[in-house]
Amino acid sequence: MEVLTYQFQNFLWIQVPEELDQHASDIIRKKCEIIFLDNKRKHVVFDFSKTIFMDSGGVGMIMGRYRQIKPRGGQVYIYRPGKRILRILEISGLMRIVNICENMEQMEVVMERS
Repeated sequence: MEVLTYQFQNFLWIQVPEELDQHASDIIRKKCEIIFLDNKRKHVVFDFSKTIFMDSGGVGMIMGRYRQIKPRGGQVYIYRPGKRILRILEISGLMRIVNICENMEQMEVVMERS
């Protein structure tokens, strides 16, 4: 499985696969650790536009990236989550620490401010 990542300004953009299980979470976690070594990326955007399933491995991966970038003043953004993903974020408590962006206009405002 290949996880697509894009780097723009101080944002790391990650296209989350259809199923964010433990295996996919491990791949994303390793990619993020390597990319964040350069200290050029401050924020991370998880693009959930194609994701239909997420388990506890995904919740843990998001929490870990939050802990990784929070000390550098970074934030975690969740882009275009579906209803199921929003419910998981709410139940897990992640809604309190991540920022939800429903569309590209909201993301553009966020990127302009950073």
